[in-house]
Amino acid sequence: MKLSILNTLLWGGVILLALEHVWHGEVVPWPPFLTAMSNPADIPIMLHEMATVGTAMSIVTVITWGAIVTISYYMPKIVSVKTIESVKKGVITH
Repeated sequence: MKLSILNTLLWGGVILLALEHVWHGEVVPWPPFLTAMSNPADIPIMLHEMATVGTAMSIVTVITWGAIVTISYYMPKIVSVKTIESVKKGVITH
């Protein structure tokens, strides 16, 4: 099922998102580590963003993975059909 591709996509997203949060100052090296946690009024906003944006990002990642797997499944079949058609016409391409 090419789960290694999905694993790579997800870990790449995790690393990039972590770097983005550090870059924008949303993560700090001291407790409670998330700047939104310093004000209790910001916690519901943070959780809502994690639920909506995080879910959307995960869905897009899985759809992208599905497209990659589908393309990698059908490409050899398409190439072999084109090769067979070329041979039938007498034109051999490499």
